Amino acid sequence: MHLEILQSQPSQPTHKKPILFIHGAFAGAWCWEEYFLPYFASQGYPAYALSLRGHGESEGIENLAFTSLDNYISDVRSAVESIGAEPILVGHSMGGMIIQKYLEKYASPAAVLMNSVPPTGLWTTIFYMAWSDPMLFSQLFLLQNLSPRFATPSAVKHALLSEDVSDDKLDKFFHHVQGESQRVMLDMMGLNLPHLAFKGPIPLLVLGAEKDAFLPPSVVEWTGHLYDAPSHVFPKTAHAMMLENNWKEVADYIITWLEKTIPVEKIDVKKEVKPVVEEVKKAVEPVAEKIAAAVKPAVEAAKSEVKAAESKPVVEEVKKAVEPVAEKAVEAVKPAVEAAKPEVKAAESKPVVEEVKKAVEPVAEKAVEAVKPAVEAAKPEVKASESKPVVEDVKKAVEPAAHEAQAPAGTASAAKKPARTTKPRTTASRSTKKTSSTDNK
Repeated sequence: MHLEILQSQPSQPTHKKPILFIHGAFAGAWCWEEYFLPYFASQGYPAYALSLRGHGESEGIENLAFTSLDNYISDVRSAVESIGAEPILVGHSMGGMIIQKYLEKYASPAAVLMNSVPPTGLWTTIFYMAWSDPMLFSQLFLLQNLSPRFATPSAVKHALLSEDVSDDKLDKFFHHVQGESQRVMLDMMGLNLPHLAFKGPIPLLVLGAEKDAFLPPSVVEWTGHLYDAPSHVFPKTAHAMMLENNWKEVADYIITWLEKTIPVEKIDVKKEVKPVVEEVKKAVEPVAEKIAAAVKPAVEAAKSEVKAAESKPVVEEVKKAVEPVAEKAVEAVKPAVEAAKPEVKAAESKPVVEEVKKAVEPVAEKAVEAVKPAVEAAKPEVKASESKPVVEDVKKAVEPAAHEAQAPAGTASAAKKPARTTKPRTTASRSTKKTSSTDNK
């Protein structure tokens, strides 16, 4: 069976006990929704309100007339099981009687009876109403035994609310008023009354209202006495305490009593947080792996761009340092190249090569000295892991010219082509490369 359970949760994690509110006759969970549910949640209590079968949005309206008090107790138990923890029970009027019967079978951290039907049943209420307000008694009789259509807004206000409650609020509440089970009325008149024995020691608070049309303050105090529980009567307050203008006074009184009666458990932060952290890790790790896999190509591309950007200024510095030395190398090599005439045979080329080496080596040493400052300046900026692309860039700048410069020194016939010796960048490249080779030796 579907049972309507309204709820309002605290905005922050809490270790306070949940509270289950149980409505009275002719009502539903809606009567707690306006004020009590959000307010108790704001004070750290997970708050729930049950619509008993045949009430509110719960199923069972077609069998309401034959529904028993035990059926309502089963509804409360179902709600408790759905909450997942034994809640504090707060019952109004008939809801208070349901709690008294429920606690004969089941435990609870604490219970509050608000203008509750006393353990002696409805007879006290019936005689009190018939004597104190015969007109109201007759209207409620018609409401219960014939149809809710016989109820008027003025009668409902007189029975449930104080005069200072606005007509707008009254219209809103009146719209929800409905009939009640005939069988439950008989149960509360004597067929199924409480035994005044709860299952274990359960803290109980009994509350009443000075202007209650159903129960005089003396009955509230008597109920507290029977259960050996504290009682309190709110002045200038009517039967539907949770809908009165001073509802907050009632709510605060309950909360104060609960805080004195039920100490809040100390929070073991590490114990509570650890499973949450583990769950988050399990949920996040697969996502993180997917993100890493998706980002990897972009990261690699960015790394190569960064290396290129860092190596470029180093290459430019090396080129600036090498070019003037290379020009001097060209001038030093020229005489040896000119000396290599076409008639020099291959066997006689060795002296020419030696002449070239003698002319180039001093210049190469100068090139090494010229390049050193640029290389040393680059070291702090370029990490070891990033030096490789710098070297590669330098090689790319040097090698083409080096290849062009090898021909005049390698063969005498190549000396016929003076155009190669007039390109400073080509000879500079050859000079730089040879300098490095000599330095390595």
